[in-house]
Amino acid sequence: MKENVLFIAAGVLLLFSGIRNQEFVLRLLARFPGCELLFDVCSPAGMRVQQEVVQSSRLDQRSNLTWGLKDKRQLLAWDPRLRLLGVYHYIPDPGIGLRTCSGRRL
Repeated sequence: MKENVLFIAAGVLLLFSGIRNQEFVLRLLARFPGCELLFDVCSPAGMRVQQEVVQSSRLDQRSNLTWGLKDKRQLLAWDPRLRLLGVYHYIPDPGIGLRTCSGRRL
């Protein structure tokens, strides 16, 4: 049965390039029409901040995270069958910058 399938890719798509993620999503769509995919992503700015944190920790020279999504509409351009069912933010108010909220408890 290929219906009612939910895939969860927590912390996975961030590790691959946009083109690899696009290929993955389109393969899921072809093999499991009507499936849903739940995943996390951050913006390119968030990726830069993460890179700075890794470099300042002196534990590694670079981050392994590579994919940042500037606009969720980029996903919908991959295939006309794709639909965005929801967006959920880690930070309750997306208008608050990372530097602002890093010192407060969420």
